[in-house]
Amino acid sequence: MSLKEIVEPVYTQIFDRSARVNNTIVRAIDEQATAGTFTLGSSGNLNSFKIGDGAGANTALDLVSTSALDVRDTGTGARQVRVDGLFADTGDSNKRKPQFCVFNMNGTTIVNTGSGVFSGTNLFCAVNKISVVSSGNTYCNQGSITAKATGAATVFGILQPTHFSSKSLFYATSHTEQLLIKDLHISSSMATACSIELFEQDLDSGLKELIGKIFVGNVHSDINHPLNFKVGKSKVFYATITNLETVIGTNHISANISAISI
Repeated sequence: MSLKEIVEPVYTQIFDRSARVNNTIVRAIDEQATAGTFTLGSSGNLNSFKIGDGAGANTALDLVSTSALDVRDTGTGARQVRVDGLFADTGDSNKRKPQFCVFNMNGTTIVNTGSGVFSGTNLFCAVNKISVVSSGNTYCNQGSITAKATGAATVFGILQPTHFSSKSLFYATSHTEQLLIKDLHISSSMATACSIELFEQDLDSGLKELIGKIFVGNVHSDINHPLNFKVGKSKVFYATITNLETVIGTNHISANISAISI
């Protein structure tokens, strides 16, 4: 029996019981003009998003914008930003639990999770979303807002300018959550051919599995790719994009997955 034959009836059954599940759409919007491999939605940042380091250690986060307009009280851009993600509860068998933290932005000056308002701990092992919760009269962030491990170059997430919420093909599940992925939709205008690889990675061991690979030519493409894949508990689903040519132009790509969280 194929994976599709197993997952498709389960997906349909659970989807019909919508009161019991959360519908999830993970979106990525990206532009890049640099050779290399990137997390889809990272704006060509060569430092891949944090996806577990074997022990899945927690870390404090630094948030900073590229614009002085993203500042608390007086800024016309983002004034407060919320980070949603997971932390590893070392007092409870290292279980991956959801939490959030609200930051008061300070423009191009770094702010740390230790100074934020948080729902649990001020440490994270993965970040699923960065979003604006209050702003000035532009009603969105004006700069690129990056969340990094404190004092390090490791990128946990990026909120691109004017996007209001981060858009990357990256989702980490908690110790009680699974993600049933129906399909992947890609719309692109590519200057060069690229490949997109889809992975599932374990937050504890760091082991990862390639679950799909899609080739996108140097034309306008509109692709709907069935996946029918279940992401397990305490796992990460993410996608990378790799340029296949040495001389490249600017690639524009939008992607989203349709899934349900159970």
